[in-house]
Amino acid sequence: MIEEIPEDIKSNDPRVKLKIRCPFGNVPILEFEGRPQCDEIVDAVQEFQELCLQLFQAEIQDRPIIMENVIPAARKRFLRKFNQQIKRNGGHIVGNALTWADIWVVHHVSRIEGLLKISLTDKFPALRTLINMTFNEPSLRHWIITRPYTLC
Repeated sequence: MIEEIPEDIKSNDPRVKLKIRCPFGNVPILEFEGRPQCDEIVDAVQEFQELCLQLFQAEIQDRPIIMENVIPAARKRFLRKFNQQIKRNGGHIVGNALTWADIWVVHHVSRIEGLLKISLTDKFPALRTLINMTFNEPSLRHWIITRPYTLC
């Protein structure tokens, strides 16, 4: 079928150029004063989680390939950028105080680490610090310790 197409069709879609400049390589983005906001980060976490969870949806014999290829690529694409964002903001993913985006990132990254039984944050100290700080936040700590265990 492909051989029946006489030539490549090039797109002049302006979103292609915009996509290259986007922090997570996707459109749409939401920025305020040049910084990504909570919804953009939460969408990126969702994509990160979907990539990592391929491991659990794959056949057992395919899991080593995913661990070797998909997980490192997901770390590079998402966690590296989260780490940079946290550094730029002085310790938080958005703004200068704990937001729902921080809690969302911390929850999902730490949950995936627990499910995969690997450290995803060993090369991302700002992200690891945010996780530790969030887990030790007095208003959250009691719930974290006493909450029922779930896989979600």
